[in-house]
Amino acid sequence: MLISLDISFKNIGWSLWHEKQPVSAGVIQTEKTKNKQSYVCDDNAYRCSVAARTLAEIIRIHSVKAIIGESPTGSQSAAAAKSAGLAIGLIATTACLLDIPINFCTPDAVKKAVCGRKDASKSAIMDKIIEIYGGTKAVKTISIGKGKRAGTESERVDYQFLGKIWPGGTFEHIADSCGAYMAMMDNNLVRMFG
Repeated sequence: MLISLDISFKNIGWSLWHEKQPVSAGVIQTEKTKNKQSYVCDDNAYRCSVAARTLAEIIRIHSVKAIIGESPTGSQSAAAAKSAGLAIGLIATTACLLDIPINFCTPDAVKKAVCGRKDASKSAIMDKIIEIYGGTKAVKTISIGKGKRAGTESERVDYQFLGKIWPGGTFEHIADSCGAYMAMMDNNLVRMFG
């Protein structure tokens, strides 16, 4: 069994792979504290520990033998770069403590593997993952009754994948984790464990 990740600090998308097929998926989510008395560094440490414990539990329950993932890349923002560093650090530390190997690919490699283009959109990646591995996409038009946008319409997109329904904003992380698997199909870890 192999776990593939879409690595970020707030939403870590994951998919489990066995014999070249996804068998389970989800998103590990961490939220900033609402406690105004808390230091940012304490909140970051807490969020890292929650994400690491959750990932370790998934790895233990499913007897995962290796981790692969889409690594976050450079950012224009110092805060985003710090969050990416925290995310990579918590994944690498979890792998080290559980003594399992880990390899990463780039977001461009994921886009190219899934859609054949480095400029593929998030929605194109999600649609292609559903096409390749099964599932459905449902688009609902919703009338907005309150607030600044009252009287207008919006679209809600849900994806059905591996027996669960995911809102588009959540499924994008799962789709990216599947894309990381596709980008790394020639990787030794995928050959041995996925």
